[in-house]
Amino acid sequence: MTLKIGLVGTFDVNNFGDCMFPELYAHLLKEEFADATFELYSPTSIPADILSFSRLRSLPKTLNDVAKFKEDSLILVGGETVGVGHSSGTYNFSNSTLSAYLRLWLGPVMATLNDGATPTFFAAHCVGAKKMKDSVSAQVAEVLSGASRCSFRDAFSVSWIQSGDISFERETDPMFLIDHLMAGTEWKELASKNLPNTFEPSKYVVAQISAGYGGNDITAWAKAVAEISEKTRMPILLLPICHFLGDEEVLKIASKRLDVLGVKNTIARGEVNVKVTAALIGQSAGYCGSSLHGAVTAVAFSRPIAVLGHSMDGKHEGSMRAIGVSGSVTTASAGLPACFETTSKTDLNETRSRAQKAARDCFDGLVLSLKQARGPNERNDLAVDAAYALVAAEAQTARQFGPARLKRTLLRVLHSVPLIGSGYRNMRLRQRINKSISR
Repeated sequence: MTLKIGLVGTFDVNNFGDCMFPELYAHLLKEEFADATFELYSPTSIPADILSFSRLRSLPKTLNDVAKFKEDSLILVGGETVGVGHSSGTYNFSNSTLSAYLRLWLGPVMATLNDGATPTFFAAHCVGAKKMKDSVSAQVAEVLSGASRCSFRDAFSVSWIQSGDISFERETDPMFLIDHLMAGTEWKELASKNLPNTFEPSKYVVAQISAGYGGNDITAWAKAVAEISEKTRMPILLLPICHFLGDEEVLKIASKRLDVLGVKNTIARGEVNVKVTAALIGQSAGYCGSSLHGAVTAVAFSRPIAVLGHSMDGKHEGSMRAIGVSGSVTTASAGLPACFETTSKTDLNETRSRAQKAARDCFDGLVLSLKQARGPNERNDLAVDAAYALVAAEAQTARQFGPARLKRTLLRVLHSVPLIGSGYRNMRLRQRINKSISR
């Protein structure tokens, strides 16, 4: 019988890592389940421009809608997707519906716990969690105890999401297997087709930064990248990765700073397909940036890295620490050259092999769970009760009148007219970038 799998994630956001997940999971799962079919689910039904898949289904908006799934199994794939609470940012949903967070993980759990539910399996596989109040994290853990399988990509998420004797495993991000999607010659050919005319494979360093990292001090970041360029004697390819954060606009500013410093650089413009982004990183001589999955991709291709994170207890350091890599992450731009030098001196092929073995072992565990019949879940009642409590608490918070609620309401009205909403979003993005990046 054909296995019908629903892949769940933020595939409606123009972000490299989020949109590469379904590509990789579908490829790896097809190796085990040749006849498997896939449906993609996200908070909205509008596919990201960089996504390889053309069809996207929207996740249930309320708990009353969770019976809509027709798949045998649901898998939440990667990303910082476990959290609670509405926002006025990427997703701005009505207060009477579930937040994007709860749609991504709580809805699928509840879908499998319904009597006679079609999906009999739900896994939150190697996901990241948002840091929340201990009481909220405990309720999240109780709901996730109703999942067929749950694991997190870093030790910090594992330490946050627990309650009493309920805890979850840390597993290795399957994105470390990204190079398995194509043969080496295909990756090189794809990169060559998309590189600027004056760039050659393996003779450039990829650099990227999103607004908000490194204290928004682009001058300090440019100096660090210039130092890496000087030491490697290679030009810099400025590669937008987190498109939804306005990477290209940020990198335009960065390019001017690099020009002043006499560094040869070019911006790879446009929202290109995720495989092109992966190829440009994989065929480089190294990666320096703030994107976690930019760094993960570089490791998968045995490239040195220098990673700029928000903190040393976040997803960047946690994911690198999980594969035994130290000295690759910094919170200050000035530390990037040292990170690049440190990782350059390590056995990059050994690091890749270690990361990929761990990632493969973890993925094999997911496959084994899919093949096994699901047994009775003693924590179903606990999970259901906690889920309803979380939904009620989220709704109560969202209904409280104040600046946050007013802002969400006004923005929803504005974005209800696509042309006006898109123009406003782009204008605000440019304003935020220009205001925050003042140095």
